[in-house]
Amino acid sequence: MNAKIVDVSEAAKQLSELLSLALDGNEVIIAKDGQPLVKLVKVASWV
Repeated sequence: MNAKIVDVSEAAKQLSELLSLALDGNEVIIAKDGQPLVKLVKVASWV
């Protein structure tokens, strides 16, 4: 699994790309001032 860390301001500009990465199984961490805030992950099943 690959990890990508992006600042919140960049994440806003790259949301579509980051969602695609997460859906492909990559770990996407959104950070602010170098501190991790959230992780995007694929939902296994909605039902």
